[in-house]
Amino acid sequence: MRPSIAAAVARGLIGAVFQPIVDLSTGALAAFESLARPLPGSGFPNVIAMFEQAEASGELWSLEEATRAAVLTAAAGWPSGVQVTFNSTPVVFADDRFPDSVIGAVRRTEGLSPQRVVLEITERAETRFIDGLSRNVDALKAAGFQIAVDDVGAGSSGLNRIMALRPHWLKLDRELVDHLDQDPYRQNLIRFFVHFARLGGASLVAEGIERVEELGALIDLGVVLGQGYLLGKPGARDQTVSPDIAAWIRERAGLRERVRLREPRRRPVSDVLRACMTVDAETPAAEAARPALADVHNPGIAVVSGRRCLGWLNRERLQRAALETPSLPVRDAPPEGATAVDFDTPLGDVIAAIVARDDETFAEPVLITKDGEVVGMAPVRDVLRAVSTGPLGAGGHTAPLTGLPDRAVCDQQINRMIAGRLPGDVLFVDVRGLTSYNHDAGYEMGDVLIQQVAAVVESVVRPDQTDGRAWHLGDDRFLALAPAGRVSAVIEELLLQFERTRVRTVSADAGPARTAPSLRVLVIPDAFQRVASVGELHRLADQLRRAARPSDGGSQVIVDRRDSPRDARLSA
Repeated sequence: MRPSIAAAVARGLIGAVFQPIVDLSTGALAAFESLARPLPGSGFPNVIAMFEQAEASGELWSLEEATRAAVLTAAAGWPSGVQVTFNSTPVVFADDRFPDSVIGAVRRTEGLSPQRVVLEITERAETRFIDGLSRNVDALKAAGFQIAVDDVGAGSSGLNRIMALRPHWLKLDRELVDHLDQDPYRQNLIRFFVHFARLGGASLVAEGIERVEELGALIDLGVVLGQGYLLGKPGARDQTVSPDIAAWIRERAGLRERVRLREPRRRPVSDVLRACMTVDAETPAAEAARPALADVHNPGIAVVSGRRCLGWLNRERLQRAALETPSLPVRDAPPEGATAVDFDTPLGDVIAAIVARDDETFAEPVLITKDGEVVGMAPVRDVLRAVSTGPLGAGGHTAPLTGLPDRAVCDQQINRMIAGRLPGDVLFVDVRGLTSYNHDAGYEMGDVLIQQVAAVVESVVRPDQTDGRAWHLGDDRFLALAPAGRVSAVIEELLLQFERTRVRTVSADAGPARTAPSLRVLVIPDAFQRVASVGELHRLADQLRRAARPSDGGSQVIVDRRDSPRDARLSA
């Protein structure tokens, strides 16, 4: 006899397991995806066989209803701040009964609200269900649920479906993530989805993360959420992220943030956020105008309906509405179509959105949202000022890729130190194996590597507020000054932080490693008392490079031992 869906449902043999969805900036749990599973005694060998039988026998509705019941029973008293997601097949999601069934079930679940539930629709959905999907999606959004499109990138009709449903979450298909670190074409495609999700206010989730190299590449590309066996397998609802993986995610994300902030166009718009007065769309114009116009420095108000931003009313238009139509709601003013961006949007993207405006709205501020809610605004002048001010301020010379002071600035400062015979040890830092890495991972990921090395070098030498202590000489070479008496500690920390950027050191089962980039650190003790010019210093470094012995692929530290009384200490 074939196993029966009806019998399994009647006997309570349909269960659920939960897989973590992890915040790729903090390493913390952001959500759990619930997955249906047949329990022992159901007669089904696996979940695929169970759903194939349900589809063939027309019992998808009863199977998914039983799965939802199991999920919601387990989700009662769910930890605060953690969301739960579950899949629905398109035919069930488009059913007229679906919205009332889901809304009622969630409201009956203690400690759970629609705002904490994400409903996933597979991107492989058949086109004939799109009308029902759109209608039910609108009803569930109005009730407070969030919508996710699953398997993004797997189907040819996916973009049309995304435009029709306007989901809150986009879940990248595992095929895009598999060996992402070795495929520049996939990296560019994910960059597109990162940009698309950011401008549309959607959360982007990468599924199927199984290798730590993939995790590192996704963090570098700006993906905000991750899911996969590396982060956690389907299991009990009380599981947590591995402390080692969570700590590594925080380190990698922190490194990416330091890289991003070196380049003004990559700074988040939240850096220039200002307070913003928000008014509900149904508020009478006269009532909205009183507090807004009382502050002579207030440029206007954001008009919202619930969490949705409808537009911007500048001071002049608000004043006119209050005089001409004082009793009408501000939504009838009408508000200008404002540019609304997520608080984490890079300033370069914000400028692109500003440029796309028409002449009448060009100077209006940009509204800033977080989780879809207006949290502030950014005046156009502040956005332009933040982008035009480089890391070193006006007149500074910086390397375009890293934002560090360039070779010209380095030579000027080194010459002053040589003239003053100042104490100090010089470190020349070279990235070895970059050509092979560019070939394997793509030149854009090679640029990311150089930016990461720059961030690591700068962080370990801890530059003061006046003179830079780390410079980008060009290509894969850097120069840094170790504070007096700390050269050994600086080298140790430099190599440790660099190794943490090489994801293959995190997991012993990460698979066979390709040739990995490494560092070569040339140490010239008491450099400013030993050379007569900056040219002589560079020639000394070139001599050390030529004399260096080939390494086994790991990082090297080479100390110039000529005329140095501290060889023993450095060697130790």
